[in-house]
Amino acid sequence: MANRDRNKSFSRKERTREEAEIKTAQKTLISFNFKDLDQTQPTGNPQTIALWHQANMLAPLLERIRQVCQLSRTEAVQQQQLKFYDNFPPKKSTDFFHPGHVPQDVYWGVLKNIGGQVGTVAGYLVEDVFHVVFLDMEHKFWISEKKNT
Repeated sequence: MANRDRNKSFSRKERTREEAEIKTAQKTLISFNFKDLDQTQPTGNPQTIALWHQANMLAPLLERIRQVCQLSRTEAVQQQQLKFYDNFPPKKSTDFFHPGHVPQDVYWGVLKNIGGQVGTVAGYLVEDVFHVVFLDMEHKFWISEKKNT
């Protein structure tokens, strides 16, 4: 047997392996926040979580949120999952009013197509967090004029 000098250093380190550094681009996904939810509007027909539950709209809402949470803000807009407006709708175009607990200069928008074509959730976006403010199963947040009817 060959006599080895155990004090000699090896040309490579034992039990180590250099890993190729894999860089993946992490996209920032949309998330949702309900701290500003206003269940007192619209006046005369307030939209509440209980009402949405009774109308079988709560499960579709949660499913839509789950789907959109897999997207970045850009993807959600490009896929027409979220629609944004510059401001709160003018009084003549909404049954809602701007709640006092929400800053005036926020970027308002809606999560569309909840439980069919009509259901929406209105709120505002800060960075990549959509703050839900209104539940709107009758599409009264931003009432548009009917075309070709």
